Amino acid sequence: KLTEHVPILGRPCCLVYGSKDNELKPSQPFRTLILQETIKRGILASSLVISYSHTDEDVDRTVDAFNEAFRIYRKALDEGIEKYLASRPVKPVWRKFN
Repeated sequence: KLTEHVPILGRPCCLVYGSKDNELKPSQPFRTLILQETIKRGILASSLVISYSHTDEDVDRTVDAFNEAFRIYRKALDEGIEKYLASRPVKPVWRKFN
């Protein structure tokens, strides 16, 4: 199940998602893949924060972008992430030494 690999946490108006590899370990390469694929579709979403300024069209575009990103995520789990990443993986913001 993909839900095991992409946990979604938080309140409905402010969600965060995780990314896990085939061993269900947190994975920056898979996080990068989600960001890469949503950005390709015009959505930059390291988290999901909704407001009254978002239209139904905005929400639909975001849902569509994530559905496509998750389709690619599944393929990357099955075939290997290297085949799908276009760049180096993102790094966590909070590190001991940046």
